[in-house]
Amino acid sequence: MRAGAPARPTAEPIRLSPAALYARDRESVIVPLPFLALPRELQLLELGWHRKAEFHVTVAHTPAIAERIAPILGVDETTAADRAWRAITAAIRGAGIGEITLREEFFRIEREGERTLIAMCDVEGLDDLYRRLGEGLGVAVEPPPAHATLYTSEPGGGGIGIHSREQLERDRAPLPPAELGNLSEAVSKALARP
Repeated sequence: MRAGAPARPTAEPIRLSPAALYARDRESVIVPLPFLALPRELQLLELGWHRKAEFHVTVAHTPAIAERIAPILGVDETTAADRAWRAITAAIRGAGIGEITLREEFFRIEREGERTLIAMCDVEGLDDLYRRLGEGLGVAVEPPPAHATLYTSEPGGGGIGIHSREQLERDRAPLPPAELGNLSEAVSKALARP
């Protein structure tokens, strides 16, 4: 396994039926996920981890999109953010996000002293949403690496923000196979269906 490669346990991925797209005040659009009854605290990599209070997948982050499109459109980031938000709201009108598959593909993310544990996801409808977004902007925009943050380094902590493949590659750190097994087991137990 190459350094940084995720472990891929053999358990079947978990499929979640999400809520609708939820716009958050010109900042982002998320898909809230059902609460995952993971252990409140977890010891992994000889570090303490704290379960997030809520779970979601960020499907669009306005500042990240603005940063990517500003140089292409030849505008400043404020103008790009205004255009991005208008295009995002137009793209989500009538758009549907279907099933979210929480894959057993986990990464430790570290940036500026913060750390999180994430699970990668497949989001049905995300590519179509970004096709519509690109049409609205007149510029193709790549979807972010879909993921849900499960644990943070601090109680009440939030996600770090992974809005591009480059950020994921830069900020992810490998989890040793034994630790991946522990995390996979915790997630599988939390999501076990009666």
